Amino acid sequence: MKEFKFRALTIDKGRFAIGLPVYLTEIAREDEEPNGIIETYSGLVVEIIPDTLEIYTGIKNKKGVEIFGGDVFRQEEEKDEGDVRTYHVVTWIRQRAAFYLIPAAHYPILRDNDCSEEPEFSWLFEEASLYDFSLDIELPLVGNIYKNPELLTK
Repeated sequence: MKEFKFRALTIDKGRFAIGLPVYLTEIAREDEEPNGIIETYSGLVVEIIPDTLEIYTGIKNKKGVEIFGGDVFRQEEEKDEGDVRTYHVVTWIRQRAAFYLIPAAHYPILRDNDCSEEPEFSWLFEEASLYDFSLDIELPLVGNIYKNPELLTK
């Protein structure tokens, strides 16, 4: 059975809360996003930053750490001209109903736009599923876009 859980930064930005999202108002408007999480382990309701809410992928990395949307992996390749280090962001592509590892340089474009059918981005979706990268290649998990936004510019 799929385990549903979410992760978001608490309002004080000090830590991530993991659990199920909730609305902290009695009546939520249709366009509002959840602004709280009932923490799985403590049962406490904590206020979160809605823009940092990400879902668990259902996959753990090689060290057993749960992978959520927004997590960042590092890839290192040896080339004739020297070692090349790139970063990839775990991204939910709604139109393909799957998580993908998107190169950090393309993340700002793909996050809020449907590029899944555009020919110039087809290479991203051929062999870039999260499962392929995280388990087969075992890329190291190095951070996430909320606590380590500098990784998006590398």
